[in-house]
Amino acid sequence: MSPAAWEHCEVTNRTYVSLTQPGGQNLHVSLYLRHYRLNLHTLVQFKSLLLYHCQNILRKGSYNSLLDPRSSRSKELDDAIWRVWTFCDLFAVWKERECDFTGQIAWLQGNIAPRSPLGSPDASDFVSVLFDPPSSFAQVNRGGLTLAQLRDMVEIWTAMATLLEFLRNRTR
Repeated sequence: MSPAAWEHCEVTNRTYVSLTQPGGQNLHVSLYLRHYRLNLHTLVQFKSLLLYHCQNILRKGSYNSLLDPRSSRSKELDDAIWRVWTFCDLFAVWKERECDFTGQIAWLQGNIAPRSPLGSPDASDFVSVLFDPPSSFAQVNRGGLTLAQLRDMVEIWTAMATLLEFLRNRTR
């Protein structure tokens, strides 16, 4: 599991009762691995959408890496997808964090969030991811994302926008 995939699993981790299954395996571990497997399946499906619908959007090297999943470039693209997915989970509209620019910049720069807010919080602090960050917040991005990693994320965002363009036309 790549560090970017690990952070996604940790950010989206569900809390399970620590029950033991027959055979002695912890139920939490079993469900964690099951969700990781389902996420891998989603990643593969997303990459196939990129391959078939985004050839003109992706850079040539990125597109070619979709054809060779064992290449190092393919692993970099996978990490970009995991990072975009994690970003979406952390700063989702349904969490009212789409305007949490301080939290977004902290995550991109790899600034580990404090475990408790400083001073008396105002109402906007309760929405910020920095108010109660996941324990894995920005650990993978320590020192900040590189220019190449940011470029890969923007490339994935652009491809996602292209894939979702048909929805914009249907919802108008």
